[in-house]
Amino acid sequence: MQLCRHAVLVCLALALGAAAGLAQTVSGTLTGRIVDPKGSAAPGATVEAVEESTGAQRSTLSNDAGLYRLAFIPIGRYKVTVSLPGFTTIVRPGIDVRLNATTTLDFQLEIASRSNTVTVTSAPAQIDLSSGELKSSFDEQQIEDKPIFNRDMLNLVADVPGFQTNAVSGQNNPTASSGSSVQINGTGTRAATFQTDGVNNDDSSENQHRQRVNLSAIKEFQVLRNSFSAEFGRGAGAVILVQTKNGTNRFHGDGYWYTQNNVLNAQSYFGNLAGARKAAVHRHIWGGTVGGPVLKNRLFFFQSLERVVNKGSSLTNTDILLPEERSVEPTATNLTAADIAWIKGIIDRFPDALPNAPALGPRVYTAFRTTNQPDQDYGTRVDVPLKSNQSLFFRYQWSGQIRESSDNIVRGEATRQDNRQQSFGATYTHTFDPRTVGEFRFALGRRRTTVNLADGNDTPTVRFSDLTRGTTLGSSTVFPILRYQTDFQYVYNLSRLLTPTNALRVGADMRRQQLNDRADQSSRGFWTFSAAQGFNSIQNFRRGFVSSYQRSWGPNYLGNRSGELNYYIQDDWKARRNLTLNVGARFEHVLRLSEVNDLLDYGFGSDTYVEPRFGFAWSPRSTNGFLRRFTGDPGKFVVRGGAGLFHGRIFQS
Repeated sequence: MQLCRHAVLVCLALALGAAAGLAQTVSGTLTGRIVDPKGSAAPGATVEAVEESTGAQRSTLSNDAGLYRLAFIPIGRYKVTVSLPGFTTIVRPGIDVRLNATTTLDFQLEIASRSNTVTVTSAPAQIDLSSGELKSSFDEQQIEDKPIFNRDMLNLVADVPGFQTNAVSGQNNPTASSGSSVQINGTGTRAATFQTDGVNNDDSSENQHRQRVNLSAIKEFQVLRNSFSAEFGRGAGAVILVQTKNGTNRFHGDGYWYTQNNVLNAQSYFGNLAGARKAAVHRHIWGGTVGGPVLKNRLFFFQSLERVVNKGSSLTNTDILLPEERSVEPTATNLTAADIAWIKGIIDRFPDALPNAPALGPRVYTAFRTTNQPDQDYGTRVDVPLKSNQSLFFRYQWSGQIRESSDNIVRGEATRQDNRQQSFGATYTHTFDPRTVGEFRFALGRRRTTVNLADGNDTPTVRFSDLTRGTTLGSSTVFPILRYQTDFQYVYNLSRLLTPTNALRVGADMRRQQLNDRADQSSRGFWTFSAAQGFNSIQNFRRGFVSSYQRSWGPNYLGNRSGELNYYIQDDWKARRNLTLNVGARFEHVLRLSEVNDLLDYGFGSDTYVEPRFGFAWSPRSTNGFLRRFTGDPGKFVVRGGAGLFHGRIFQS
């Protein structure tokens, strides 16, 4: 009910504000000024933009100041036509509209003569002249040309100014609770937020991305480093925007196969030391994409597929029990039958073999442990231009990963991960009139993260202080992990050009999160055997002398519920022809985190944040002198900056 009350307040705010702005997380903006041969404003000129690959059309009229603006333009390459009775029609093909960017394209009309149409076949590269955002973008060609480790889209961030490596490992791993690898300007590993096709791709339990996107399906990848508009929030660090490819009027696609094999690898240092054969590596990444028309100009599809086959083995060095240690200590007469059975059960988990790597230690056993780590990813996008003033697209993606290894050395050390992610997003855009555009988005995201003990979830956790090689029997005390997360998102933005120089933005973003999580900690029991009373840890184990024991009792399965309502207002004011000011504020209301069955109270309530934002973009227009030589022609140089207040989120894992 609390979330619903705030949703009503936001709807009222939208109605009173009368306008939302150019929320561009799935699109861009095309704007400019049209003048007559004398340089005076040319009002009433028709501006038509046609996407060259799909035929999608958008049109508007220039206002009294000669300014025009097309908001929510899907990113792509456009042919722009400007016409006004009595003047020559001008056509400019090949105009790129980029993600979350404003393309400025000015026109000077000529008096109509024998030739009524002039086609401009070349145009200078466009830069965003109206935003104070500091950002870096990679288009599909740049992504294709870059060698990217593991085909992980987040590795693109390493080329962004301000990127910092992390001192510890475990990022981008839903079971390691270490956040993401996106750390910009010292903001930490849990400060970034993620969007795919304009909708939520955040994992609220870990403060990292929920799902990767196939590189071959990405049309543009953008990193907002600083000075974001009020549209963006929920994080104290960078914002990652991913826009996927769409189908066009021509069938297109690609296919690929990458392989790695131990035949091409050198032997490891420890493998040479042990005189062992090389570890097996058989890794294949294959996939492809295909897109095209279902109905030309009316219905398009784009499909992506990627599979990873990753089987191999690794040389593992493990401390094992010696032959004389594979029995209960005969002098331990105080042990019960249950104690003896438990000790024998632990002994039976160790291999009945002799140490085989004396160069590494007197009890080191070397053997190969096989691994199996397959990945799968499938994505489908459908675009539907409903009418000339309406469009719809939706996208579904399914991903799965398995991480398992053989439990053939010390039985009870291995685990099996089986993780899956799903996402569905839809965006509907409606142009009400040449100055007003509305957009609605809906998203549903699901994430399943499970880690189970390969030998069963009743495997005890046992640690011997004298056995330093190998993992702890029973692995981590937090296993098993059984985490099921569902996120809902509802977004509405409404764009209106209020005056010839003012575009006012208002938008709302409502989210609900459900996290059902087994919050385990030593429920299987955690025994530690150490050296004491003149005996080593193995001797104390055989005589039943426990140094420490831990175990948790009670319910460990929590159903966390949370939600938030974010809305913003921003005015993009073109104070001068070469100066744009971005002034706004963001309002965030984060609801109290609660447990669905009231099993516990997290100890903090709801929070409300007010985040002012300011940005500017100034482009010198000098025609001579030193400044002209330094900055080039008008529109080729821009100085941008800004400031704002940002708040992150508390992670739940």
